[in-house]
Amino acid sequence: HLLPLIGLCVDPTAACLVFPLMVGGCLQTRLDLQPSDLKYLRRMGHFATTTPKPLTWRQKLRVVGQAVDALVYLHTPTEGKGCTWHRDFKPANILLGADLTAYLGDTGFAKAAQNNSGERLSTKATTSVWGGAGSQGYCEDALRPPDEQTEAFAVGVTLLVVLTGLDAVDIEDACCEVCEEGGDDEDLQ
Repeated sequence: HLLPLIGLCVDPTAACLVFPLMVGGCLQTRLDLQPSDLKYLRRMGHFATTTPKPLTWRQKLRVVGQAVDALVYLHTPTEGKGCTWHRDFKPANILLGADLTAYLGDTGFAKAAQNNSGERLSTKATTSVWGGAGSQGYCEDALRPPDEQTEAFAVGVTLLVVLTGLDAVDIEDACCEVCEEGGDDEDLQ
């Protein structure tokens, strides 16, 4: 369930990676389905003649499960493949095919920012690409090196976003408000 790379251009003036067009859009867009999202999907060639239906609970959970399968694959070292940390697991990086099969995208930057031993490279290029680690709301501590806990945190926030329909930052803000007020776990419900 990783987004396959189908081509690349190494011309220094126009370097690019080529991936298949995911006609189902991304999970984030399909969760929101705002008028601007529909306009974007149509402009990209998705749903030119039909309007996408809201995803069912079963579809949402299956999509997240498939993306987690891709994440587990990245984390599992095998002969010829080390462990790769994604560092930006979120609904916007879960792309959908026409049949709603999930593909985890945006894995190239994580791989490029690590050397063969799995350590993060500290070059100006990777720092500017990263701008820190993870996206706001999906990363517990941007300065912490990636590991199972940082990736699990992002998966947990993604599940909360899918289940609640709230933005990750709104979820984080709500949790912080409860903590600041001295509330307990029951207040989060």
